[in-house]
Amino acid sequence: MKSHGWSPAATVLLLNRQVPRDLSVLLLKRPNTMRAFPGFWAFPGGSVSPGDHDASVWFPRIRPEPSALIAEMLGRDKVSRHFTTGDYLARMEVEADPPDEWLPKVDPETLWAYWIAGVREVHEELGIALGGWPANRGVLDLATLRYLGRIAPPPSVRHRFDTRFFAAAIDPPLSIQVSAEVDDVRWVPVKDALEGPYPLAKPTRYALICLDELGTLDAVMEGSGRD
Repeated sequence: MKSHGWSPAATVLLLNRQVPRDLSVLLLKRPNTMRAFPGFWAFPGGSVSPGDHDASVWFPRIRPEPSALIAEMLGRDKVSRHFTTGDYLARMEVEADPPDEWLPKVDPETLWAYWIAGVREVHEELGIALGGWPANRGVLDLATLRYLGRIAPPPSVRHRFDTRFFAAAIDPPLSIQVSAEVDDVRWVPVKDALEGPYPLAKPTRYALICLDELGTLDAVMEGSGRD
């Protein structure tokens, strides 16, 4: 589903629960054959698919209820100082008109689907199950994720992903089953990711800067929604 040239997308920042005072994030390297950001390091994520919007499948299963997920997103977007499009444009020195003039209009009643897309993409790319995924007709616990915010590039940018960012704290799995969309995967301290030899797209770098400022796992996971 696209809106005005933007692709709705969800990205999940997987944080190492075992090092709460020194944030470490899981980064994956995109193959050089990828159309968008080839060879760059990024977080797991991807476009919201039509199946993510299937209320008949997901409404009976997801917890918290969709209305609560929507309320968390709308509330966070109103008060957050991090993970906002306006802050992203200013910090990354992206020239653009004010976001209110061009940000895609999204029906608030559809926002819950971004949570589904996030956990689905994490499983498809890395084989990591969040909240009870894969689908087995049981409860899908989306409370394991925290909504962080929305970043969208201006209309002048070639690859326009209207992306909602989430975070999840996990224990590093013994093995990671990467898909064909992943060349490499590493746990990297946030400061090393910013300073090291990792090619990063501007939205990824901005997200890492936000994590670095928040500083701790508690600040990221407990602070979400109430800056």
